[in-house]
Amino acid sequence: MPAATVLPAQRSLALRAAAYTAPRALYVLDKATGLVDVLKNKSYAEIGSISDGGTPFGVALDRSGNVYVANTAGRIDEFPPNSNTPSFTYNAGMSSAFEVTVDNHGDVFEVDKSSINEYYQGVNQVLYTCSISPFPSGIAVDSNNDVFVGVGGSDQILEFVGGLRGCNPTVLGVSIQAYGMAVDKAGNLVVCGPGTVDVIAPPYTSVTRTIGSGWVSPWTVAISRDNKYAFVTDINDSREVVQVVNYQTGANVTTLGGGNGLVQPIAAVDGPNAVY
Repeated sequence: MPAATVLPAQRSLALRAAAYTAPRALYVLDKATGLVDVLKNKSYAEIGSISDGGTPFGVALDRSGNVYVANTAGRIDEFPPNSNTPSFTYNAGMSSAFEVTVDNHGDVFEVDKSSINEYYQGVNQVLYTCSISPFPSGIAVDSNNDVFVGVGGSDQILEFVGGLRGCNPTVLGVSIQAYGMAVDKAGNLVVCGPGTVDVIAPPYTSVTRTIGSGWVSPWTVAISRDNKYAFVTDINDSREVVQVVNYQTGANVTTLGGGNGLVQPIAAVDGPNAVY
């Protein structure tokens, strides 16, 4: 298991992380620095960081505040709250871990180059694996254990009703080239598409509404547990930020970037995470 290290410039920040309740913060994965930056809720001041080595590419939190970092080196590291050292590493069946999410049972879902894998928490053994052609793009799990996966290079979103067992997906009626995805407490699917962030209500046949504005290339989305805010990474050569959006009204609230210690944010998740 690789040990997480804290860069010298970040050491004082990382040590300060123990002074607050870690799950109540915004965790932002910065591709440029390779760090998961910890920002205090509401003020979004940087108060800590986690270093995972390799090339981290996705981040998630479970209901207990454990942090999961997907690394393209072929692993997912699980960090306990207020810790810079992983308590567990998942790497069975992985080639390059691009995204990670968890469900309300604590199961861990990994997006790989051409498949998605599911693991029991704390067990480095693939529970279910399903191939996605040409490649998966975005993943979300709802309270019924339905798994939603975007099909890269197409306008299709797949739904694995009841979970990945049997690998028997249906294609949703809505047509969107999906990137990052999330679900809200009403079961609506929130999808980053080309230049839009769409909210899609069941039975997922059409876009219900859009949120946010001024998008260049929205990449990932996470919803706060109270469903008041959405956190969207918008990444392009001209714009590399986390956009905080009022999820109820759809209006932009604030933009997080260099002033918050961020360089190239590619994923952000709020704690306590919206896991239903």
